[in-house]
Amino acid sequence: MEVELVIEVELDVFSGTPNPRWVLTALEGEELTQRLLDGSETPIPIGFEEPRLGYRGFIVRSTGVHADVLEKSGRPTTFRLRQAMVGAAADAERSLLQTNLDSALSPTESRLVSEAVMSELDLSTGEQSSAVAAAAASVCSLLYTSWNDFSFWNGTRRNDNNCYNYASNYASNTFAQPGLKGGSVFSALTVASIKAAMRRDGWIDDCNTSNLKVALVIWPGLDFHFYRKNLNSAGTARWCHKPGHTPARNTDNSGAYITSPQTCDRGGYTTWGGVMYSDGVRSRVVR
Repeated sequence: MEVELVIEVELDVFSGTPNPRWVLTALEGEELTQRLLDGSETPIPIGFEEPRLGYRGFIVRSTGVHADVLEKSGRPTTFRLRQAMVGAAADAERSLLQTNLDSALSPTESRLVSEAVMSELDLSTGEQSSAVAAAAASVCSLLYTSWNDFSFWNGTRRNDNNCYNYASNYASNTFAQPGLKGGSVFSALTVASIKAAMRRDGWIDDCNTSNLKVALVIWPGLDFHFYRKNLNSAGTARWCHKPGHTPARNTDNSGAYITSPQTCDRGGYTTWGGVMYSDGVRSRVVR
C-alpha cells in the first residue's frame, strides 16, 4: 500500500481565533522538502517564536515519506519557518502563502491576511529586527571570538588551516574537511552533502544553547567556503573567514565589512548553503 505524503502547514498569525491550517499538495510538499534538504531553508524549533502580535511564521508538520526523508537527513519533521529569525530570505514563506490559504479562510479573510503577511515579508531585509533578535536571544545565544584580531590564525598556523578550521574555531593543522572527523568526508560539492558531513562532525541545524554560528557557500562544482559570525565593539555583526592558506579577515572580495554572508561579495561562490551551529561548544573539533 502506498504511504500517504502529508505536510500540514499552519500560518501562525492570529491571537484570539485558531490559526489557519491546510495540507500541501504532493508537488508542493516535495518542493518544500527539497528546499530543506539542500539547505535553502533553515527549520527553527516551534518554541522559537516572537513575542508579538501578527505574523510569526509557518509551523510545518510532516508525516509519511516526507517525515522519513527529513529524519534520515537529520532534520526535524515538525518545525517553524521564519527566516527573518535566522537572518535569511523568506522565499519558502512567500511560496507557502500562495498555496491553499483560501481553503482555511473566507475569501475576504484570506485576502486581508495575505496582504498583511506579504507586507511583513517585504519589510524583511535578511537581517534580524530588534524584536526578532530579542526573541531569538531568549532561546539561543552565540559565542564569538575577536572580529579584528586574527593573530592566532595568521601566524604559524596560517598555511595549515583553512576556512573550515576558522569556522570551527579549531586549528587542526590539517586543512580540515567536512565529515572527516565524523568518519566520512562529503561525497559531492553540494549543500546537502556538505551539511550532512558537518552533522557527522557534530554540527546542528538549530541554535539550542551557546553556539558558534557559521555559514556555508559553494563555488558550483569547484569548492566550498565558510564564514563565522562575530560582533564588533558596537554589537554589529561582523562575519569573518579564512580563505584557504590566506590570512583570516573580516572583509569580502570588495574589501567591505561582512554584515551578511548571504549578500556580501563572494566572488564565484554563488550558491548559498545556509547556516549551522556548533551545538554548545566554543570550538568544534574537526580534522
